[in-house]
Amino acid sequence: MPEASYSKSPIRIVIVDDHNLISDGISAHTERIQGFVVQQVFQNGLLFTTQLPGLRFDLLLCDVNIPGRNGFSVCRECKQQFPDRKVIFFTGYTESIILEEVKSSRADGFVPKDTGMDVLFDTIQDVLKGKRVFRFDLLSKQSFSHEEPGFVVEGNQRVSNSFERFQSLLSPREKEIMALYAQGMKDNEISSHLQVSMHTVHTFRKRIYQKMEVSSMQELMIACWQCGLM
Repeated sequence: MPEASYSKSPIRIVIVDDHNLISDGISAHTERIQGFVVQQVFQNGLLFTTQLPGLRFDLLLCDVNIPGRNGFSVCRECKQQFPDRKVIFFTGYTESIILEEVKSSRADGFVPKDTGMDVLFDTIQDVLKGKRVFRFDLLSKQSFSHEEPGFVVEGNQRVSNSFERFQSLLSPREKEIMALYAQGMKDNEISSHLQVSMHTVHTFRKRIYQKMEVSSMQELMIACWQCGLM
């Protein structure tokens, strides 16, 4: 990959991702190339947006599902306060409905996490030149399938069924907990926030999975998006 040469000062990158392996890998890569520096890493979206007015950076790398505040909300807040700052989603979420939200957001780019660092930094360079670059071409065809488990696929029925399940099947407490998951909270954070045991949180999560007809947190995030919680 060619060295960056956009200015005498390095491009300042802020990362919002709660996976240390990802942020550490990006930081290590910037140490081996010229023109970039990871200025700060946040593992919580709400903490990032709280400190956003005082931060000085050029580009934000953001995951979708992060504690405190999800990536789409973080992106919108960043673009509202600083329209010229670049935002790239670097995420493992590749379901079609998430990709639609990525495309309709004000983000400048998208790179799936299972690609190499050279692809990521090539995309960063293009984005810094003013391009919008969404590397959907790197995804497998399965990522664009409309057959995610637990959802009906005929027209708008997918969305309405998720919303109807949320409205009619979930108890008020289950709705509250599902909304907290949509904000990016983890089980231990929900336990502390609601002052209930981890066992209680796990029980509620199991019930939510069953009623929303999902089998993983990734699928639950899709349901949250369909229900307007993200």
